[in-house]
Amino acid sequence: MLLPRGLRFVLSFVVVLVLLASLPALAQKITGDISGDVTDSSGAVVPNATVTADNLGTNQSRTITTSNSGNYRITDLAIGKYKVTASAQGFKTVVQNAEVLAGSVVHADFKLSVGQRTETVEVEGAAPLVDLSPNNNNYVDNAKIENIPLNGRDFNSLLAITPGVQRTPGGGFLAVSINGARTTSNNYFIDGLYNNDRYYGDSAIGETGIVGIPAVVFPPEAIEELSVQETPSSEFGVKGGAPILLNMKSGTNAWHGSGTWVNHNGFGDATNYFANHNADNCGAAGECKPTTIHNNQFNATIGGPIVKDKAFFFLYYEGQRYKSLAVSSRAVPTPDEIANATTDISQSGLQIDPVGLALLNFFPTSPTGNFTAQTPTIASANDFGVKFDYKFNPSNSVSVRYIFGDSFQSAPPFAGLPAAGSRPDLFNSVAP
Repeated sequence: MLLPRGLRFVLSFVVVLVLLASLPALAQKITGDISGDVTDSSGAVVPNATVTADNLGTNQSRTITTSNSGNYRITDLAIGKYKVTASAQGFKTVVQNAEVLAGSVVHADFKLSVGQRTETVEVEGAAPLVDLSPNNNNYVDNAKIENIPLNGRDFNSLLAITPGVQRTPGGGFLAVSINGARTTSNNYFIDGLYNNDRYYGDSAIGETGIVGIPAVVFPPEAIEELSVQETPSSEFGVKGGAPILLNMKSGTNAWHGSGTWVNHNGFGDATNYFANHNADNCGAAGECKPTTIHNNQFNATIGGPIVKDKAFFFLYYEGQRYKSLAVSSRAVPTPDEIANATTDISQSGLQIDPVGLALLNFFPTSPTGNFTAQTPTIASANDFGVKFDYKFNPSNSVSVRYIFGDSFQSAPPFAGLPAAGSRPDLFNSVAP
């Protein structure tokens, strides 16, 4: 029987969707697993024991039973802290804590002793993290993120505490070399999704500007976990460098938030060496003005429940207002050089171009051939991010994240030299 054309189209569309849904997702794994063995006090395996993992932040739980060999594995758990419970008929219930990281496996073994199931034994300490992958993952957990001071609030600075990572001296933001690779070879992922700027080859979030500060900032207060995979697997592709995996915080049943303000106004800073040798910057008595800098970074985060145990949100805002006078130095012709050049041209019988002669008036004079000046530099950024999580049931959930950043930076070229032009260098970045 020939099906109607419209019905055939609908059936074909459904088949295509089913086939696409069966393909593996092209994203980094953002969940973790808990596995282990359940035995009795003599070391014999305990089959069909009940193991439950309860998320302490969202009260979501997953339950599984051990196999005939007494082992278990609870997969695809959201990152966070868990209470893991093991129980069986005729044995006391045992409880221990575990922290799940993205792409990791936490090994939690249980040794049950004979007793009533209603009796509870709590194990001190957390279950150890066992990295079973061959990719040498280095994790920076939330505790380190919150306690390590960061100059400029650049999350790339956190990578310096992991092996094989080197910050390029004076390279500014994104100057991170991992295992000798180029700084533009790194692969950046946020919540498992690709986050590289295809034009510049850098991270779209935290991308460097023209004044040595990031165009778009991802605040440390919004990071749940950061990791570097030194020997990347083929799932990441795109570039040959190390994947840098960043996970954004999620809301929980408890309300939490933060607010920060960082100010650097140059008070107490030593004057710049070159500014001290600039006649326009120093008075007749030799007193030189300090280098001007005003940098304000302000941030706020908030997260909590929309519906208890079901729906959660987390959002952040990061702003920056930066203004400074950058010290620049250029080589300029000395009066003696100009006089010698004028004499040579006259003796050769050539005519001096009046346009060229007029251009010389724009060059500052310096008996040493070096000219130093302070040029204004400004930067303004507004960054926003929000994340929603909804739990359908213990096995199914959905997470939606949106990040937007808008940055404007201006760094004029060297003042007073016509060769540098008069239009300032501009950098405008928008990272939706």
